[in-house]
Amino acid sequence: MILCSKQTTEIMAEYTVKDLQELMDLVQRVFRCDPSVYWKLKHLPEDKWDNEIITHSALHLTKSAGKLAAISEAYEHGKPFDTEGAKEITLSALSTVLKTAKMLGMTAEDLFTGVPLVIQDKSKK
Repeated sequence: MILCSKQTTEIMAEYTVKDLQELMDLVQRVFRCDPSVYWKLKHLPEDKWDNEIITHSALHLTKSAGKLAAISEAYEHGKPFDTEGAKEITLSALSTVLKTAKMLGMTAEDLFTGVPLVIQDKSKK
């Protein structure tokens, strides 16, 4: 077992945060939301767009959860588990979560520091 020094761990963490931020930025660029892409924005004042996009993203997350539930339910009834389908759904959901985080003004560092706090809080309950 190789143990990392504190300095190595910090360098790895910085590199990982940088990579996640780049991934968040890529998702934001690819999944752009404006009135030419999402019809509903045409009918809203621009200061409401972020809220609408976040709400729409929540619907996409629900849709992803339903697709994953369908794979799981089929497995429960004796069909082979569709691992590749589940991976595709997971990547789609992750993209949606990253888009939502970006819309909320969160950074990769916010995610890296926030997730352990949420996990720690959940483990206390």
